Amino acid sequence: MQSGPSNIPFSQKTASHICEVMWTFHLPKKMWPSTISMSIPLHCQMTWRGYSTIPPLDDISSMWIGKYELVLGQPIYANGMFFGSEFPASDTDVKDNQMQIRYYSGKDFKQLKKDGQLNKDGSFTTWNSVMGAAEGTDQDVVQTALFSYIDDIATKTEFRKQYNSWYDNMMDITDESIADSFYGTEKELSKNGVKPLDSYVVDDGWNAYETVDENGNETGSPYKNKTGFWEFNNKFPNELYPASDMAQKFDSTFGLWLGPQGGI
Repeated sequence: MQSGPSNIPFSQKTASHICEVMWTFHLPKKMWPSTISMSIPLHCQMTWRGYSTIPPLDDISSMWIGKYELVLGQPIYANGMFFGSEFPASDTDVKDNQMQIRYYSGKDFKQLKKDGQLNKDGSFTTWNSVMGAAEGTDQDVVQTALFSYIDDIATKTEFRKQYNSWYDNMMDITDESIADSFYGTEKELSKNGVKPLDSYVVDDGWNAYETVDENGNETGSPYKNKTGFWEFNNKFPNELYPASDMAQKFDSTFGLWLGPQGGI
């Protein structure tokens, strides 16, 4: 595998000097079935002193999210500079005095080609990797420079006010508990002159999860999933139409949280 910078724009700013690098990877067609992880090491010919990176995973406490996932996307601060990737789930760390900035494409080159994500010459271009120089070496100064850069590239979004069922009932939601929470929230907000929420969201607990035994065979419990995809469990014979109708009566919108593993 060969890699090299395909585009290196440089801009001078008041707060910091920024260099963005996009890497292009070329892989022989005979290796296309291999799954590729995009690794962008920054091998520095110096000893970094006073650098700051992710804490040891043993020092992290997490109830629901994996420790590894919690530290993804973090920058590296070193000698008045910051390093990172614009990919939000990049894996950055300092090992043996070398900086590691990488992320995984999630697809092999064959799939990338099928999805039209390769360049005309068959190469793949990564997200930008970023190196920035702040006006001082204190971590607060470097962090301020990083935040300034993030503010420049960030997509502007509007703040939304919403209710989420997870914090009341977690997985134990039913039509009745959702209605009680929706109504109770709207009643207290209206009583205190608060405008309707932007949305009422049902979190996990509606999907027909099905467990497997030690041999990987489906057990049919706690719910039998017939499609192998998202489908409602037997707690919701009317799906979520009652909750959706209630949200609309509150002059709000209805939302549903879901993901590749079901409702999460």
